[in-house]
Amino acid sequence: VEFLESSPQVAGYAWFKERVEKNPKISLLDKEPGKLTAVGAEYVKVPSHSMHVFYRIPGLLDSGKYVANDKMTLEDTTDAGGDFDMVSHSAAWVDYNIQVDVPGTYLLRMRVSGAPGRVEVLQDGVVLGSVDTIEKAWHTEETAVPLAAGAQTIRVRFSGGQSLHSIDFSVKPGIAMTK
Repeated sequence: VEFLESSPQVAGYAWFKERVEKNPKISLLDKEPGKLTAVGAEYVKVPSHSMHVFYRIPGLLDSGKYVANDKMTLEDTTDAGGDFDMVSHSAAWVDYNIQVDVPGTYLLRMRVSGAPGRVEVLQDGVVLGSVDTIEKAWHTEETAVPLAAGAQTIRVRFSGGQSLHSIDFSVKPGIAMTK
């Protein structure tokens, strides 16, 4: 899907064409108006990787909502809830576009699993916060990061072998936010 969405050779989709009796299994649209097939329901879950989409924080950011990555794969989740995990098989990174309305220090709660190692949050090459992971099972690690107001891109960098399920951005307790 990501390849088709970003390919200039694909001008549009024609998913409706397979709504015939011969092969209803590959259609996104059900015969009944306003309903999706199982394939259609899966398709709409696939996150957009557009450089023009920014996710407003505070809030929960699913790992599949990235805009760019290096040496990462998007896989079905093995954690509770959600749809996808970003998996690093070696030293890797993934970028996320966020919209910060109120500048300040944010607490990032990252759901991670996999090999012991380091996960860093960067902006413009500067490390804003990091965590060292020890557990292999899914767990939550926390780090505080300063974020300016406005649309911006953060990078999450992995030492290798870690998986990311989500990042929950919240206001850090005890830190006054400024407008």
